[in-house]
Amino acid sequence: MEKEKINIKKIKLYDPHPGRMGCPIPLPQPMKKIADSLDGKIMTLTEAIDIINSVAKKYNGVIEDGWEYISFEFTRNNIKHRYRLIRYNEIRE
Repeated sequence: MEKEKINIKKIKLYDPHPGRMGCPIPLPQPMKKIADSLDGKIMTLTEAIDIINSVAKKYNGVIEDGWEYISFEFTRNNIKHRYRLIRYNEIRE
């Protein structure tokens, strides 16, 4: 069994999803609130994903690390919806 990879790089989170902008299904408000609460915070990527997952589980959502962003995907009415939830920059020490 492969051990789960833990990401310990430090990141700074910024640019949370605006919660609107043409999506047929708006971003669920609790997901918008969690993204807003992380704006400007510094932590590891793993910590950020764990915090977001605590809310995403309520929607049976999937959280993924994209290229310098964290995405949220969930299904409503048999249609998948995917959002760029919040962006991040790696902090180089």
